[in-house]
Amino acid sequence: MARLSRIVRSKIANPEVGTSEGDWYCQLSAADEGGAELYRLEHETDLGVHVVRAQGVRCRTLPEACETLANALEFPGYYGRNLDAFNECMVDLLDLSVGGLGSMFGIAGRPVDSLVLMIDRADQFMVDESVDRASMLFDILARAAREKQAEKQAEFFVAFIGESLPRGLPSRHS
Repeated sequence: MARLSRIVRSKIANPEVGTSEGDWYCQLSAADEGGAELYRLEHETDLGVHVVRAQGVRCRTLPEACETLANALEFPGYYGRNLDAFNECMVDLLDLSVGGLGSMFGIAGRPVDSLVLMIDRADQFMVDESVDRASMLFDILARAAREKQAEKQAEFFVAFIGESLPRGLPSRHS
C-alpha cells in the first residue's frame, strides 16, 4: 500500500491520504484541489495506476453496489452477483501472478500494478442499507486493500468523493 499511497498522496497533495500502512480509503471533496487532482490521475497512464469511477447514487443498496462496482471494475461474465462472488472476483482482479490487472479473468489484463476506486457522491453509497449489511462490503474492500496475497498482488485504494463518508464505514485504522 505504501507505493500507491505515495502516488495518491503526491497527486492530490492531501496529507490525510495514506498516513499509515493500514489506510485503505480517503475522503475528498469534489470541489477541493485533491479531488480535482485525483480526477486528473484517471488519465495519466504512465504511473502504473488504473483509476475506476463509480457513482454512489447507483450504489444505495448492497445488490446495487455489488452490481455497479462489478461493472466499473469489469468483473467477468461469470460473476455470481453476490458477496462471495464479489470477494472472489476482487481477489482475482488484483492477482498479478499471470499478467496484468484482471488477467485472472482470462484476459490479457491491464499493464498496471495499482488500482484506485473512486466513488462519487459517497454520501449516497449504501445509504439504503443497514450498517451491518454495508459493513460486509466495506470488509471485502478493506481486505482487498490490506491483504496482499503475494508480491504479485496489485495495490488497491478507495477514494470516497463527497462532503461526507458512507454510513457504517469503519475507522481508517481499524
